[in-house]
Amino acid sequence: MSMRDYSVVAYGVVLNNLVDDDDLLQDLVEGDSISSQFSFTGESFKIKDNGNPDWGQCEDYRDDTIYYVELPKYPSLFKAAYKNMRELVTDMVNRYNGIEGLPKLTRKKVRESIRLIQGTYYG
Repeated sequence: MSMRDYSVVAYGVVLNNLVDDDDLLQDLVEGDSISSQFSFTGESFKIKDNGNPDWGQCEDYRDDTIYYVELPKYPSLFKAAYKNMRELVTDMVNRYNGIEGLPKLTRKKVRESIRLIQGTYYG
């Protein structure tokens, strides 16, 4: 298998700042509970209440591993994935808190951790 760069654009709860146990995160990746990108170079942006990225609230990654729980629904060309931010946060709280082994989070903490993830990874 040849190695090359791939791009990623996803919305999700970034776990890097929420969970300190890399072994736990790796076990969850292998169990398909969370996603990860190794050798990731890119950014993650905080999401405003209107659903748009806040380009001023950015976390940079340079050849790092990023772990995240992806949003379960994505928009289509003619339909939004969620009616409002409250519905999105509820869905993510249920999804995140349903993953065994992760510390339980409040709605506020999940809301603060929902981000747009974009960049490239080597695989």
